[in-house]
Amino acid sequence: MDIDSWNLYRWIRDIRDKKVIIFGSDHRAEKLFCKLALLDIKVEYFVDDIIEKRQLCGCDVCNYYELIYEDYNKIGFVVIKPEDLEKLFHIGVCTSENVDNCLLMFKHSWMRGLYAVDPLLGYNVFGDVEYPGFVLFGDRNARYTIVTLGGSTTDAVYGAIHGIKCWSEFLMDRLKAEGMSVRILCGGVVSHKSTQELLKLIRDVIPLHPDMVIVYDGFNDLLDTWRGNQNFIFLQCYQKELFAVISRSKNAGMSLGECIFGIDSKMDAYTQWKNSVKMMHMLCNGYGIKHISVLQPTFYNQVGKLGGKSDLEIWVNHRLSSKCCKDIEHFFSQKADDEWTPKWLKDFRTMFQEIDGVFYDSCHCNNKGNKIIADRIYEFVRESILWE
Repeated sequence: MDIDSWNLYRWIRDIRDKKVIIFGSDHRAEKLFCKLALLDIKVEYFVDDIIEKRQLCGCDVCNYYELIYEDYNKIGFVVIKPEDLEKLFHIGVCTSENVDNCLLMFKHSWMRGLYAVDPLLGYNVFGDVEYPGFVLFGDRNARYTIVTLGGSTTDAVYGAIHGIKCWSEFLMDRLKAEGMSVRILCGGVVSHKSTQELLKLIRDVIPLHPDMVIVYDGFNDLLDTWRGNQNFIFLQCYQKELFAVISRSKNAGMSLGECIFGIDSKMDAYTQWKNSVKMMHMLCNGYGIKHISVLQPTFYNQVGKLGGKSDLEIWVNHRLSSKCCKDIEHFFSQKADDEWTPKWLKDFRTMFQEIDGVFYDSCHCNNKGNKIIADRIYEFVRESILWE
């Protein structure tokens, strides 16, 4: 079982002087115990979904409900299975405030079961029963509807599994506190870029007739330059794999050939993103929907302006490849040189300069960062919609 080096480093840093507990008691838990021992990390005991206490590696294995007697802020977990993390949240041991004390061993396997295949978009969040593909925040019958679109930095499911509230939820909290009758349908999906957002807008958002659409993106578009999909701008990574399997299958006597993905756009990442957000704005404007697009901040847009301890640790221990860093620099240098600055485009690139501790990797923000983003977006929402 591999341990992600950055997650391990971050976890060891955050659990100093804390009790270490492993959630699990199978062969994987035993291997973890041995690996942590090599790092001089003492495991106090194991927990699992069991009835009778037993022993493993010379330590007790207890029922996980016994954790409710612990001081939650003085323990650190290693969690092997996604459902076990959900159990910790369910009994209140894990919260958004202390989730950093967890070392997650399942990496991206948490996506299994939480996302659905979507023929047009590759995959999508299950979301609300009435509004599949969207997570609902606020009163279902509220007078005003706001739709938010984006990738993992907007995705409410991705944030929740990490114990982090997405900025859409923080925005809903602010609107509710102001007494506004609003609901937010959060349509962010991990790894989706502006072209998937455009397709989702056409298929799902326009028929909902929302009062406002807020798009928060940019990072996934520039990442496509090294994922190899930049020439086929409407192709989501998973779709390529999915349709490759379909093309090799036979159904009702039909045998398909190789996949085609459309015409090579021959556009760079910045131009692709710019065209997508322009089309989203034109569609919203044509249907009488208020719209703003936010060019999201990244950790790398703040470098040179940061000096806090946690940010320096990200820079040292969670660096992206030199190729990716060059793509980031190229994307944002094109934006800096572009005289195209419509009022509906909000540039958040450098909003966190001199604010330490808002990122937990190259683009994702923690609760502190997401609340700052939501408060900033709230200002534009308040200007754009006349509340009665």
